[in-house]
Amino acid sequence: ETSVRLRAIATNLGARKPSEASEYWRTYLRLCPSDAEAWFVFGRCLIASGADQEAEAAFKRTVEVDKEHSLGWAALGFLAERRDAIQDAVRFYGRSVEFDRHNGELLAEYARVLTKAGDTQTAELVQQQLDEISQGTGRGGRTH
Repeated sequence: ETSVRLRAIATNLGARKPSEASEYWRTYLRLCPSDAEAWFVFGRCLIASGADQEAEAAFKRTVEVDKEHSLGWAALGFLAERRDAIQDAVRFYGRSVEFDRHNGELLAEYARVLTKAGDTQTAELVQQQLDEISQGTGRGGRTH
């Protein structure tokens, strides 16, 4: 099937040639617009190509298709912080950990942007949660 071949080509090109891979992802996503993971990988290719605005649109589509896609929310947080929209970054990272409470990297990023935003009290609570996870006492959530 055409869509399967397009996805395979885009996946294989992704890390080596993100601009070229992006073209295959565009074509694939026209055929399969409800593939949240494809939107996410497409967004990563766009970031690697320096197309942040288009990447943001791809990540927004990711979380529209799958509202619990924690890495899609985290990617939106990354891009928001990159453009100095710290409150948006806090909101997006907050959504990411809402759906993946056991991901230490996401929790660390969330605590970091909370601190950057001046919300040290919430950052300390998130850090405590991160400490619990690293000690093996935390409670997990969904992981993408």
